[in-house]
Amino acid sequence: MENKLYWKGLLHDEGVVGVWENKYDFEKEENHISITVLRKLKYIDVTIVAEIKTNLVEILFNVLRFENLFLGYFYKTEALILDEDMALERIDAVLPFYQSAVKWLLMPNFTMDRDMNVEFSNWLALDRKLGIIHNMFLYAAYAKDLTNDVKLALILQTFEPISKDLVEQGKITITPHNHKNVKDSRIIFGDRVFAIMNCYGNDIFREDDIDVVLEKSVNLRDKIVHLDRSIKETLNGKQATYYLQKFIMLYITVILTELGIEYNQLRPEILKSLEKWKCNFPELYAMRIKLL
Repeated sequence: MENKLYWKGLLHDEGVVGVWENKYDFEKEENHISITVLRKLKYIDVTIVAEIKTNLVEILFNVLRFENLFLGYFYKTEALILDEDMALERIDAVLPFYQSAVKWLLMPNFTMDRDMNVEFSNWLALDRKLGIIHNMFLYAAYAKDLTNDVKLALILQTFEPISKDLVEQGKITITPHNHKNVKDSRIIFGDRVFAIMNCYGNDIFREDDIDVVLEKSVNLRDKIVHLDRSIKETLNGKQATYYLQKFIMLYITVILTELGIEYNQLRPEILKSLEKWKCNFPELYAMRIKLL
């Protein structure tokens, strides 16, 4: 028996994001599922049709998380109709970041005029694999009740399990980097973050002293995660806000390349977003840790 879901979202602000449509089709346990995502000015419509009755609300959240990888924001729910019945209570019970008004500058136009069906299918598998890791990222990035230094500490924490997976795939190599004790050959947390920055973040951190950014960011993470007030050499408040955007972009870059998108396709959008962030927040840009 076929079932159908319709969801309508509204931007939290007055921004206009254009008009375009994406379609995704996939098979789930011999069930063919078709998805249409229509973005039109301040609104987004998602229609999901399955040949056999299944959990369409769960699939909706898969779609919203996928769209968020590019958009850098979520929409406020205006309507949710499941098999012709209103079902807004199903939205009220989910994690709060799905209704967050927080926005980050990512690459909202990347999916325009592109067939993203393969990437969406890859996302379904990667989303299951990431599990709590991506939920931690979304909570850290979009929670409204966390300060930016705490958000940055949580974002950095996601790089530890991600780095282990990238090593297993042979995509990065982790070696001791800039240890104060040169004889210390242990792999520590900062080495894992550096390996990801060095492989995926050369454009993102190209204006920064990457060693100092790494040291102060990891110190901030250690101070917050381990509740260690004795740690002094950390990012200050404005620096934490500035580098939070960059580490969010770094995380997204890793995830999108894991979906099979070539970095050279992402690079123009990454550079465009970073330039816009710099222009929109010159006082934060002025506080960056400059490459001398």
